Amino acid sequence: MFEEKTPLHHRLFADFALLIISAIWGSTFFMVDQAVKTMNVLVFIAYRFSIAFVVLLFVFGYRLLTLRIHWEDIVRGIIIGTFLFVGYTFQTFGMDLGTGPGKTAFITGLYVVLIPIFASLMLKKKPHFLSWIAILVAIVGIGLLSLVNLATFQLSAIIGDLLIIFSTFAYAFHIIFIDKFVKKTHFTTLVVFQTGVTAILA
Repeated sequence: MFEEKTPLHHRLFADFALLIISAIWGSTFFMVDQAVKTMNVLVFIAYRFSIAFVVLLFVFGYRLLTLRIHWEDIVRGIIIGTFLFVGYTFQTFGMDLGTGPGKTAFITGLYVVLIPIFASLMLKKKPHFLSWIAILVAIVGIGLLSLVNLATFQLSAIIGDLLIIFSTFAYAFHIIFIDKFVKKTHFTTLVVFQTGVTAILA
């Protein structure tokens, strides 16, 4: 029999932390939806990530000074920062064009389905058949959510949905490359550099 080595209170704390993070993540869609009504999308992203970059420098600045950062680490930070920028840009423009926060959260969450597919293709391994079933269910779900826009031909909202779908692809690759790079570069370096790159690109 497999014996669980992780203490119960640790697992409960981890589950609770994930619940809180999910709640915070979900609430940001409503905040972004309101913000883009009063501010240019790229300006909003620039402000958002510039503030985050400054905070991260304040928190992890000393830690960065103690790490031996090589040019390969900088390149990795630029790569994942670019994917993060593309993801946030497409997503925010999609919301600006009329896709609601609820639908945005649902479509964005589909990166969980895409990650095993893309990871399998990159590693040249055949994906599990359940992954294909999950994608089929996700496609049906997106189709049902978009029926109203298609029926009334709300062009801006249709384009918004497509942009958010594109952002989901960017988020999937973002996470895949993080998983690959974190084995070679300290996570602190990746977090700070990706945030700074996103702020600069915006």
